[in-house]
Amino acid sequence: MIIQCYDPNFEEDDIETNSYAARTTWGLFEWDGDGVPRVCCILLEAWRDRPSFPDLMTILEASYREFDADLVLIERKASGHALLHECRKRGIRRASYKPLTKSKTARAAAASVVLDNGNVWYVERPWATQVIDETAEFPAGEFDDWVDTCSIVWTYMRVKFLSSTEEAEERRKSEALQEHFEPAQIA
Repeated sequence: MIIQCYDPNFEEDDIETNSYAARTTWGLFEWDGDGVPRVCCILLEAWRDRPSFPDLMTILEASYREFDADLVLIERKASGHALLHECRKRGIRRASYKPLTKSKTARAAAASVVLDNGNVWYVERPWATQVIDETAEFPAGEFDDWVDTCSIVWTYMRVKFLSSTEEAEERRKSEALQEHFEPAQIA
């Protein structure tokens, strides 16, 4: 599954001082390399800029088509509302994300469970290093736009796919024990 996540910039009135619009693109896959089956994600690309709203929509649609994305997650705030509306009109499969708290630190902490369980992968590329650096510097860093996209994707994964490491290990042990028994025979 390919998921793209957008943290749209706020207002286009003053593009130079505005926060960035940011996108991360993730590939979700099942992995069992350590004996504990789970869904993981790998960072496929990252982008950020300060486009006007029409340009952002053009960029979103082009990237959606280029990656053949299965889903676009958009933070529903400021220009995110209009972005979601335009995606619907253009047939882009999307889901809105509405944070339950205004605290970006609390949202990042909740999403970090995915990191703690070893479910996040990346390929060494300059843009991947920039995303990692920004998330590592959060909340003291200069920017947090990629942090927002990561938090959204990892929260999505936590809700949709993640059982705790302990639950996955217990499931693996149970499945191993079940192998000792043959299926019941009907007499």
